[in-house]
Amino acid sequence: MISLDLNTVIEILSLQDYSKMTFEEKEELIELEGIEEEEIFEYLKEKYIGLKVSYIEEKIKTQYQLSINVNGIPKELFPCPCCNYKTIKDKGNYEICKVCFWEDDGNDDKSKYSQVNHMTLGEAKDNFKIKGAILDKFLKFVDGDGKLKYYKDESLI
Repeated sequence: MISLDLNTVIEILSLQDYSKMTFEEKEELIELEGIEEEEIFEYLKEKYIGLKVSYIEEKIKTQYQLSINVNGIPKELFPCPCCNYKTIKDKGNYEICKVCFWEDDGNDDKSKYSQVNHMTLGEAKDNFKIKGAILDKFLKFVDGDGKLKYYKDESLI
């Protein structure tokens, strides 16, 4: 079995993602994210930050029919206050969770109304348990593999 450093594997996967992008996709990314063409590769690497090593190993195995052992510890992300999956890079910075679509406004009080989410955290938690997202209309935006990709903080209720 081949052993590779986590950062090396992230670079391999990001390079593959980059090589598959069309000119139009690159232009759209530049416009939507406000980045330069030279920054696309770094942007693509960001989507692998905080992912489970087991998920990354499986991705390599599937894409290259190659079993590898990934060495390294992923950067620890903050748990989403709604679903408890560790998807948040900067706490309270209005980042949207890829697993449940909660926008992290810094509130951890289940009964406090969230202006940006248009509901309480408690309502969102209940919806996530039943629907898989904070609202039905956001199901199309959640990462279908998110529960497999991200670590979950089991200490939170």
